[in-house]
Amino acid sequence: MTTTSSPTSMQSTVTPYPSAEQRDSNTRFKEQAKMTTQDVFAMGERVKDSAEEKLGHLKETATEYLAQGQKKAKEVRISIQESIRANPLTYVLIAAGVGLALGVSACVTRDFARAK
Repeated sequence: MTTTSSPTSMQSTVTPYPSAEQRDSNTRFKEQAKMTTQDVFAMGERVKDSAEEKLGHLKETATEYLAQGQKKAKEVRISIQESIRANPLTYVLIAAGVGLALGVSACVTRDFARAK
């Protein structure tokens, strides 16, 4: 709608249809909005693709680290088992010493708690 007023009178004339200039402006605005929307969707797709690629790489790396950790844990377990088989008395005495230390610690803690 267009409103026009004459300088000599304060009457306004209202036209029911937009001018050609307004129609052109509206058309340009709609086209720009459509292009902007398409650009935003395209950027979203690129971000999604990049995130999926990085996630895939992260999964591969995590799987490799897990496999390395499992391999190292197995090697340590085998090494400890071999060491115990080679020197059983040493490990029995170590276990007895740890048990004695824990037992003494528990008794001291219990006696300390009773003294309060």
